[in-house]
Amino acid sequence: ALVSLLAFHRQANRLEPLQLPRSAFYPLLFKDLLGLVVDVDRLARSWHRSTLDFILPVSITKWYYFLAVGFVSETTDLPPRDVLRALERYAPQFQEWSEWKTRPHCRFNLDLKAGSEMAMPHLGIFLDAAKLFALRMRAHLALGDSVAAYADFRDGFQAYRALSSEPTMLSGMVRISVLFTLNSVVEDGIAEHAWATTSLLEISKDLQSVHVWDDFRLAFHSARILGNCGYEELLAIPALERARKVSTYWNNPLGLPLLPKETKSWIGAALPNRLIRDNQLRDDRYIEELLARAKADRWGFNPDLSTPSDSAHMSGFEPAYFFMFNLSAPMYPGLVRRYAFLGARLDQIQLTIAIELFRTARGSIPEELAELKPDFLAVQPYDIYTGKPMIYRRENDGKFHLYSVGTDQRDDGGVVDPKLSGTKQPDWVWPHH
Repeated sequence: ALVSLLAFHRQANRLEPLQLPRSAFYPLLFKDLLGLVVDVDRLARSWHRSTLDFILPVSITKWYYFLAVGFVSETTDLPPRDVLRALERYAPQFQEWSEWKTRPHCRFNLDLKAGSEMAMPHLGIFLDAAKLFALRMRAHLALGDSVAAYADFRDGFQAYRALSSEPTMLSGMVRISVLFTLNSVVEDGIAEHAWATTSLLEISKDLQSVHVWDDFRLAFHSARILGNCGYEELLAIPALERARKVSTYWNNPLGLPLLPKETKSWIGAALPNRLIRDNQLRDDRYIEELLARAKADRWGFNPDLSTPSDSAHMSGFEPAYFFMFNLSAPMYPGLVRRYAFLGARLDQIQLTIAIELFRTARGSIPEELAELKPDFLAVQPYDIYTGKPMIYRRENDGKFHLYSVGTDQRDDGGVVDPKLSGTKQPDWVWPHH
């Protein structure tokens, strides 16, 4: 295999150099983005991840944990109040976080020139902060204080907004996680009729500002930028440095059996520029094919649009030849599903808010979703896969069944398979039915 690699090295470097397409979607390198990110006037002073010295329970059913870790010395017969008392430990951090209201457009400084080595320590803080706000939301709702719960939702939602212009896939994944954390409390509160009408209207307005497919485009454009930075770095550095990176990051170059580090280093040094360029080009093309699946409108997504550059279309020696491409490409379909699932769930929240407002005003839930317009719902959400209204059935007990078809694009009856994760369910079902 190594002899073949050397032979290919001599042959490939005689080929004409490849020209990467200058996409109309987005710049290809981080250096093209410099100056586009708004700088903050200062970084967070004291909210460090180390202050969160335990795994945050999002559910108040685990309130007793605060007693075990010493956050409270004793508990009462009212767990939600114990939770709020325990969270007073973070009063300075909550106060600092609330200062976003005076600086809503500030962002964290990012050293885009660092490329894949760019430090992003605030992302972990944002994930933990969302859990804290979700926990306070649950406690306030349990105590009947919808106004305070919404204030926490609004503060937690800022973790999503503050990352809106960060050009990295990792930031996009954190934004998704923040929304799922907060929305789980919103959903539970709707099911328990715990939200006041004014709070529901405000939450609805906040969530309408989430544009899932814009976020999707930014995340995947950013992934391409980061990938191109990595490829360009490999092409620019000396052979020995390239060998070190290959042996560090890629455990099984060229799909060969497990090799000693010295052999992998030798392979890294011998990699022809053409092989690196071919991997880079395939990476770019695949991401553009995925981006083309998202249409311009909010509910548009075409999962059937072909992606001929994906790993499934490889044969023969191609999986080994495109080993760099295969480091990241296999995770992309799951990320696409996660964005689609988030879009469906956000639309379900808008519908269930409208159903709850209908129930409050008229004493019962509607027979059909069409009854929600125009008094309780301005715009009808559509299933992102079928382009039709979501499937809704009113049950005899006053509850309802609401779901979107999943990635198989057919109605599977709204059945939930407990062995599958949310994005892999045959139908994407509203969790409270």
